[in-house]
Amino acid sequence: MDEERDSFFDFHGISEEEEKFFKVIYKRRQIYRRIIYILILIIAIQTALLCMQ
Repeated sequence: MDEERDSFFDFHGISEEEEKFFKVIYKRRQIYRRIIYILILIIAIQTALLCMQ
């Protein structure tokens, strides 16, 4: 790993392998949240358009 490790992981004794796992999970979580927000927005727009008719 070329970049410096976050001191949080060093402080808690988390290995580099575990750190990579946590970062992958965090990225997936962000992606899933964005997808949910987009779906909520689409549903809200569709609902608003149906109410206008």
